[in-house]
Amino acid sequence: MRSKKRLVCFSRLLAAMMIFSIFSFVPPLQAKAVDSEELNALIEKAEAFKAGNEEFQLQISEAGDGSDVNQAWPWMTADELVAYNAALDAAYAATTEEEVAEAITLLTD
Repeated sequence: MRSKKRLVCFSRLLAAMMIFSIFSFVPPLQAKAVDSEELNALIEKAEAFKAGNEEFQLQISEAGDGSDVNQAWPWMTADELVAYNAALDAAYAATTEEEVAEAITLLTD
């Protein structure tokens, strides 16, 4: 009888430890999910900006100072476009937390 009671107590203790350990690992996973959601939102905005629309097409300035484009509409230099595409490529390739954070920084800049 006494050994059965000890076994029940031990089982309950193990169950409580397992539940506690599960909840202790959830916040880092949630934090990564939040970063991934933020990165996905930035990628979506970047792709939409790059695609433009019928009224406001993205213009690429070959002169570098914007003198060859209509500055009332969205525009960037050719060098900025290269950096922009590199940031998008890095964002699509990001898998670790550090890469996600770096991709968010690149897209934000």
